Amino acid sequence: MGLIDRVAGAVVQRVDTAVATRVDAAMDAAQGMATAAHGVAQDLELNKLQLYDQVLQRVDSIKNAITGLGTTYDKGQSARPNTSRAALTESEIDVLWRFCGYARRLIQMVPKHATRKGWKVVVTEEVEGSSEVEESEPLKDDMKALGVFKHFKKAHTMARKDGGALIWMVVDEEGDPPLKEPLDFKKVTRLCNLIVLTKEEASVNTYEANVRNRRFRTAATYNVTPMNTSISEVVHASRMLYFGGAETDVKTYMGNGGWDDSMLQAWWDNIRDTISVDQAGAILAQDLRSDVLKIEGLEDLEVSDQRELFEMRIQEMAKSKSLLGINIIGGGEDFQSIPANTTGYKELRGGAVEGMAMSADVPLVRLTGNSPGGLSTDDQAGRSAWTEGISEEQGDNYDEPMEILGTVMFCAKEGPTNGLVPESWEVIYNPLDQPSEKELAEIRNLHAEFVAKLVMAGVLNAQHVAESMFTAAGYSSEIKPVVTVGDLDEEALQAARAALKAEQAAEADDDDTNEPEPLEE
Repeated sequence: MGLIDRVAGAVVQRVDTAVATRVDAAMDAAQGMATAAHGVAQDLELNKLQLYDQVLQRVDSIKNAITGLGTTYDKGQSARPNTSRAALTESEIDVLWRFCGYARRLIQMVPKHATRKGWKVVVTEEVEGSSEVEESEPLKDDMKALGVFKHFKKAHTMARKDGGALIWMVVDEEGDPPLKEPLDFKKVTRLCNLIVLTKEEASVNTYEANVRNRRFRTAATYNVTPMNTSISEVVHASRMLYFGGAETDVKTYMGNGGWDDSMLQAWWDNIRDTISVDQAGAILAQDLRSDVLKIEGLEDLEVSDQRELFEMRIQEMAKSKSLLGINIIGGGEDFQSIPANTTGYKELRGGAVEGMAMSADVPLVRLTGNSPGGLSTDDQAGRSAWTEGISEEQGDNYDEPMEILGTVMFCAKEGPTNGLVPESWEVIYNPLDQPSEKELAEIRNLHAEFVAKLVMAGVLNAQHVAESMFTAAGYSSEIKPVVTVGDLDEEALQAARAALKAEQAAEADDDDTNEPEPLEE
């Protein structure tokens, strides 16, 4: 027994020693892991603070390390232009022009307003023997007879729709040269007609290859085939008035066959979005209210022998609603009409229309035709911006064609000036907006105050001002120049003196005639 006890005690002692050793090792490992974890936690806290510092430093930027904005994790970074996108075809553009009210209105707005008030060709000449300048409009009647405003409006409209249009100046010339030859203004005898040609009626035949020519790389001659005629001619570009569409680069211009892009190419996305919102609104309008009928025990009626009776009951209810405009219900039945939720549709459509107006560079009030809201100054600012935009369109699209057309009309030997080209003439566009009665009264009041100060200062004579401002044609804000003796030559001065003496002699004769006769004694 003693031996067994000694052996057992030795085994227990070894086991205790081994267990204690392993426990100590485990405790040391745990303490090391805790220390390491504490170090990691400190590092994480430090990194967190550093990250917060970075965010605070870039709070005004477009890059955010937490949300991923502006980084590789930003899902907006994957949005790229669609390089495989196909342009609208001519057939699609024709369909939009014919059947889409938005497209038609956007195309017509600028040409309509740009030609509404028209313009005039003014010739200025100095009056012989005077410092005054005389103005005249020798082309007025011929421009009206040729329908210049109407043809400019149509050509400009078709150019915005198709990407370009032409006005063919049909003239009589000395020697009757071929139409493919450049137009010689000196040989023009009469301007016969103006013909608007669309892209379907004219195509580029040759391009100008002379780099010294200001029309380099543009059309030199056109193949002209007017619709509903047997005419097929090659016509030189100098006989045409060109109207462009949406400005393009050279590559696109050549790819279009010598034409610009249609305005609808850039507008289509916004037009499509607006039409989609309108269609959604039309569908929503069909279900503005939903009718709900609650019938007690409906589940049992559908599977019982009362099914046919139930269907007849529903038909009778539909008839009463259709014929009488009332709903007849029985006991245990409940009829409700629940309105549809249209919240947000107005804002959604307003945003779509606003985007369309922005893409077309047209004021929203002009596009929709609605009355302007807000302050009256907002309306005035909108009108001023619209007027300035139309004035720019007139200059960009009408200045060069009118310069060419005016020159041809002046050079025509059977024209209004018999072939004499005046030294000084210009195209003046009539004011686009007429001031209101209140605005006109304010303008005249300011002008009257200004003139009154000049009269009080002795700069002008009151009678001279009255004769200038109140003429036989009506009120005028223009003051005629004051002619002094120094402005007259010797011959005019002698004539003025002779006229003054004659006037004084006539007054003297009148005085003698009006003297009373002496009384007879």
